[in-house]
Amino acid sequence: MATLHVLFACILALLICSAAAAESYNKKNQVPAVFVFGDSLVDTGNNNYVHTIAKGNFPPYGRDFAGGRATGRFSNAKGVADYIAQVLGVKQLLPPYLDPSLDLQELLTGVCFASAGSGYDPRTPQKMNAIPMMTQLNMFKEYIKRINASVGPERTQEIISQSAYIIFMGSNDLTNTYPNRRLPVHRRILHRSYDQPSSRLPQGKTRTRTRPTPML
Repeated sequence: MATLHVLFACILALLICSAAAAESYNKKNQVPAVFVFGDSLVDTGNNNYVHTIAKGNFPPYGRDFAGGRATGRFSNAKGVADYIAQVLGVKQLLPPYLDPSLDLQELLTGVCFASAGSGYDPRTPQKMNAIPMMTQLNMFKEYIKRINASVGPERTQEIISQSAYIIFMGSNDLTNTYPNRRLPVHRRILHRSYDQPSSRLPQGKTRTRTRPTPML
């Protein structure tokens, strides 16, 4: 039990230090927007607008939000994508791109394209009719056209080139699409898949890191 307490304290300290480091970094390197791609770990509500059983818009999800409102996030309140946007000093909540009520300011400061049940392999999202990774990237291309029409190419280029891009994905591939494969095979498949979405993102000053997420 004592060992467990020590481990918990170490993890808590690491999280606090990471948040402090991110806030310090952000003061010197302000990012104008945050864009998140992935699965249920970062889906902030896109699946509310998709015909799928993978939804988080009902209790007990969201019970710690004001009024206990379920928003489509697969958590009791904020999700990982929201905390990333908050720590980077962009905004408190990262809205889903498919929300039809988004105003221009919300669009300019970033949105979430993630969909619960998705994966790198195009076969993975078929199981739950989630939004595939390539479709998420096409949604991002559509997003660029929308803001370009509103604020012009110069401002659009500034936002796209200086923003933070986050990808959380891979666990659904491992658990659902390749359940009988050996670990080395998983590794080769995922490493090959990582290169596809990252190469399609706009090239700018930010660095993109991808790694497999834990089991949902």
